[in-house]
Amino acid sequence: MSDLAIDLSALEKEISGLSEDEIKEQLLQLRTKQRIAQKKYHDPEKARVYRTKRAEGFKLMVARAKAAPATKPGFANLYEQIVAESAEAADSALAAEAASESAE
Repeated sequence: MSDLAIDLSALEKEISGLSEDEIKEQLLQLRTKQRIAQKKYHDPEKARVYRTKRAEGFKLMVARAKAAPATKPGFANLYEQIVAESAEAADSALAAEAASESAE
C-alpha cells in the first residue's frame, strides 16, 4: 500500500463508532462548507454562458469536420473518421484500465 492509500476498514470502524448526532453534526458542517463555496464561487449566469459557448463551439467544429474530407480512405468525411478513431481510442483506454486493475 502506498502512503496515500485509504484504510477503508479503519475508516468504517471509526464511523461506526459515531453516534447519529455526531454524524449529523459532521455532515451538516461539511455540507454547509460545500454550499457556501458553491454559492460564493459559482455564478449560474456565467456558467450558462460558458456551457452555451462551449456547445456552440462544438457544433461549429462538427459542422466543419463533416464538410472536410477524411484524411484516411474509407470514411465519407473527417467527422466519421474522428468518430471511428475515438471509438478505437476509448476501447484501448478501457482495455488498458482493465488490465491494470486486474494486475493489482
